[in-house]
Amino acid sequence: MFDWFAEGQMFGYVLAFVLASILGFFWFQKTRDQWLPLALLLLALGSVWLIDKLVVTSKEAMTKSIEGLRDGGLTQNWAQVKGLISDKFQHPSIGSKSDLEAYFQRWRSRLSDVRLVCWGFNTPPGTTDQVEFMFKAEGGGQMFFAKVLATMEKTDKGWKLKGFKLYNPVADLKELDIP
Repeated sequence: MFDWFAEGQMFGYVLAFVLASILGFFWFQKTRDQWLPLALLLLALGSVWLIDKLVVTSKEAMTKSIEGLRDGGLTQNWAQVKGLISDKFQHPSIGSKSDLEAYFQRWRSRLSDVRLVCWGFNTPPGTTDQVEFMFKAEGGGQMFFAKVLATMEKTDKGWKLKGFKLYNPVADLKELDIP
């Protein structure tokens, strides 16, 4: 299915089918108004666009938080980074939230020209609090490329990073160590 349309949610496809059915019904009716089918088509397309813009899904909100972490790391805005990490954060090789913040600061202070890129955001099937994406970090003549599975926590202030795992982007069965 098209992932860009309603993020693969069945409700969006059912709504589009119902709107298309109504449009098809009017299209084949004998009517004197030749603009009715076009007006209904535009109404259906406008409705789908409006729903897509007004309804923020969990995936979109989690993606925004991950991008906020990336942007905060690039600009060294540690208050922004700290605000997007859950107090319950734990990672086997890094530790707690404060350890992750210190890791980010050490890593960023050593490199002057840094480029961080995230793309391909997706929610794994059967999960509501995880988002997976591709990640690339470049700096100091080095590059690190991985598939990330981030576990998020929903709070009153939005989604926050609770933990993550890094995987080889080619064979995602093997978890990677943090550089």
